[in-house]
Amino acid sequence: TNDGARRAGYSAPGISGQREAVTSALRMAGVTADAMGYVECHATATLVGDGIELRALTEAYAAQGSGASGEGYCAIGSVKGNIGHANAAAGITGLIKAAMCISQATLVPTANFNKLNDKVQLAGGPFAVNGVLCPWSRLAPA
Repeated sequence: TNDGARRAGYSAPGISGQREAVTSALRMAGVTADAMGYVECHATATLVGDGIELRALTEAYAAQGSGASGEGYCAIGSVKGNIGHANAAAGITGLIKAAMCISQATLVPTANFNKLNDKVQLAGGPFAVNGVLCPWSRLAPA
């Protein structure tokens, strides 16, 4: 995996490895965090995993000095709400969803989302769970 195995175990994600993977991906793509309008998350709905994933994303964005675009400018979601966890195919299903969103210039709502995990804090950060069908440009920074 791209997290460099910096985690407690295969099924226990680690913040530092995920943060470094996101930072590296942004750098390789030549974009800043403020340019992002959507992140397709792994989002397994586990008590530990979702909080770690969001903290790693938030730290990666903060390390780039993001925040100029304001609070909640980058939508997050996961295809798992639509189809469940596809196990070995989980990554490709998320990639297909993200590619379709790009192709249609549309962000789709996060299916079956009711409330945030108590370990996930979005207030004051760059992320917001997407709950409505909307043009992608609505969430892109100006």
